[in-house]
Amino acid sequence: MSSDWALTEDGKEKAYGAKTYLNFFKHKMANLVTPGAFMPKYDFCMVKPNGADLQQVMDLLGEGTVKAVIDSKFSLADMAKAHKHLEGGHVTGKIVIQHE
Repeated sequence: MSSDWALTEDGKEKAYGAKTYLNFFKHKMANLVTPGAFMPKYDFCMVKPNGADLQQVMDLLGEGTVKAVIDSKFSLADMAKAHKHLEGGHVTGKIVIQHE
């Protein structure tokens, strides 16, 4: 797990909010001055775990109303290849890492 994240005593992840906002602001300012030259685009989304919402998404997937688009699948042993594929910038959909 990254040093930017920690677990609470009940096992849930928590973010270090101030650091997240600082990084967001730093990236936004750098990209205003010279877009993409120094830092990649940085956006974030804050969510709270919610079983009912997740169940709605699962129901939509099960009904076929929403379809998960998978670009490619890699084994855990090929994680470096998966990362290189992602960095190539031509990924359409999700990259799945399979653990045997």
